[in-house]
Amino acid sequence: MKNFIYEFVFPFFTSYGLTYLISLLLINKAAIMVSKSKPELEGFHKNKETIPNVGGIAFVLATFLSTAFFAQINTRLLYLFGVISSFGVLGFIDDFYKRSSDNGDGITSKTKLFWQFVIAIFFVLYGTYHNFIGSGIPFLMKDNIIAKIFENLFLIFLLVYFVNAFNITDGLDGLAGSVSLPLCVLLILIAIMGENNQMILVLSISLLAALVAFLHFNKFPARYFMGDCGSMALGSTLLIIALSLKISLIFIIASLMLSVELFTSLIQIVSINIFKKKVFTIAPIHHLFEKKGESEIEIVNMFSRLSALFSIIALLLYCYLNI
Repeated sequence: MKNFIYEFVFPFFTSYGLTYLISLLLINKAAIMVSKSKPELEGFHKNKETIPNVGGIAFVLATFLSTAFFAQINTRLLYLFGVISSFGVLGFIDDFYKRSSDNGDGITSKTKLFWQFVIAIFFVLYGTYHNFIGSGIPFLMKDNIIAKIFENLFLIFLLVYFVNAFNITDGLDGLAGSVSLPLCVLLILIAIMGENNQMILVLSISLLAALVAFLHFNKFPARYFMGDCGSMALGSTLLIIALSLKISLIFIIASLMLSVELFTSLIQIVSINIFKKKVFTIAPIHHLFEKKGESEIEIVNMFSRLSALFSIIALLLYCYLNI
């Protein structure tokens, strides 16, 4: 009972309370952290230009503080914090540059992608060397140099992939936070089933509570957005937890909703650059539904249910393979 209170109850309510308090402070003090709507979204997102991009700062800080207080501080935890904060800082820089942009863009896509790969390469190589993370895929975890090279390349790609998937999904009030809740619950349940996962458990529960509090301010109509700081930190947090549990394929299945978001954007970009024509009226897909007349609340509810469905499928598959 004491372990349950210390590993579940205390971290949850501490993280929830901290996120709520930090959010109240930031909303009142961060009017400068706003950005213009992208030209293609001005027809239905013009009213969002006065909303600050500070929500990510709130839930990342609260998650860190709660985890640091209730989990044992060691090299592995500092490593996890390093991954999350590095992507969060990169996202914050992007948000900062958006303030003075006329088209809603921050640092260039190429610059952002370059630094995402630099961060991913460093932390993946460091993490696999110290056995902090792994793919969990048997043929990639063999003790030979070829397997290790391919596993590192796979994890580097995966980290950049999911950081961008969450970044692209964060386009409607409450969307990225809502679709992330089932993923958090999945990671918590898998951590409970494993052994020696106290630190991962506290981190996952702290993140879950922080997102619940965050959604009080981010649900429609939003009082703040998570910004690139939040979306990049969120994507890296959830993936790095999955890699710590060595369940990369399970996480890929659970997060298929985010993959749909990312791939609709990629298909659109490739088609415009190569064939000079659009495949979709607008991308990613949540904006396509929005343009067809669906309300933000309806889209968020639909995507959240799909995320929950994919997470349940992933959990059942994990149980089948491991129990």
